[in-house]
Amino acid sequence: ALARAGIGLVMVSTARYPALDTRAALFSRRIATGELRQTTGFSGVSITDDLDTTSAAALGSPAARALAATRAGADLLLFAQSQDDGDRASRALAAAALAGRVDRGELERAADRVLALRRRLAK
Repeated sequence: ALARAGIGLVMVSTARYPALDTRAALFSRRIATGELRQTTGFSGVSITDDLDTTSAAALGSPAARALAATRAGADLLLFAQSQDDGDRASRALAAAALAGRVDRGELERAADRVLALRRRLAK
């Protein structure tokens, strides 16, 4: 109902839903894109839960976490505990985009959604 009502922002959690995927929701394309966008019709911005939490950090480096969340379909990546981790993730994503290791079209659509939300909130 909230997706149909046009809610602007949803946080994708570190919770696991084993019936859907063994990975945390924020690293699962089936959940972050399939369930959230395709099943519910959500067209707003998705933001990850903190990628610096212990459970998220178990996936590996900030770069690995950022790439996994981006490939799952997250629009905004939250590194709430370490600016250095966020900086490393940002550099890794830029390099991955330039090298074609992440879908540039998806990155552009994510940026468009974020900019649209920003304009909406500025009114």
